[in-house]
Amino acid sequence: MEINCKIKNTYCILFLLFFNCLVYSGENVIKVISYNIHGLPPIFTKGNDKERIKFIFENTYKKYDLILFQENWIYQNLLYSYFKNNFIISDKTNFKRKNNPKRSSGLNIIYNNMILEEYNQHLFKTCNGWLGNGSDCFASKGFIQAVFNIDGYAVNLFLTHLDAGSSANDIFSRKKQLLSLESELIRVNNGGPVIVCGDFNIDYYSDNSLILDFLVRNNLNIIKWDEKEAASEMIDYVFLKNGIDVNINLLDYGIDKTLLPYSDHPPIYFNFTID
Repeated sequence: MEINCKIKNTYCILFLLFFNCLVYSGENVIKVISYNIHGLPPIFTKGNDKERIKFIFENTYKKYDLILFQENWIYQNLLYSYFKNNFIISDKTNFKRKNNPKRSSGLNIIYNNMILEEYNQHLFKTCNGWLGNGSDCFASKGFIQAVFNIDGYAVNLFLTHLDAGSSANDIFSRKKQLLSLESELIRVNNGGPVIVCGDFNIDYYSDNSLILDFLVRNNLNIIKWDEKEAASEMIDYVFLKNGIDVNINLLDYGIDKTLLPYSDHPPIYFNFTID
């Protein structure tokens, strides 16, 4: 809609704000961020990481309804200080010693303004390496599958983090991990929309064939955040799929510039309504 404002700018702005409120009145806008926070031990990150992570938590907990963290291996306990127990911590591990977040998948889901109906943790059966660059087997990577009740609709969320590395074994592991994720995606039978987020460690600019095949097989749409932010690679993704009689209406998306300098991954946000 194009509006010609011949009155003072202040009144024009107030009118536009009022008009915007009318358009979205009655709709529950869900604000989401997916962010690999690089929460490794300080010996690897070489910085005062606790203050960095605190900044990330402080600048997400009031701003977003769904907060999807990857790579929070060290600062799980800090969640209790910010998010009022409305969160899921991945605590499954392939190791005998349990309840050790440093060896879990490092995934967190924090939620507000919605009801958590159920969730499951899944560990990938395939990984590559124990030493050097190929050491992802120490991480017990996998995905969290959750179902939320949002405005009376079932919304299915998958948060994941796949193996890193560029060797043939790393690539093979990621292919197997994608199939593991897909095996649960195809089991969704509640008719609700699907959101898939996370660090896939598959660069869209280098070889996107694996991602494109994944999209086609699962009837997913990709949010191309890289169109709004200059990027030399894209390994962090958000995928969406409408439900049978329920649509995800994407309102906005991009990179949260406030958080951009606080990790080596982009903080991807997107806002939506459902109907």
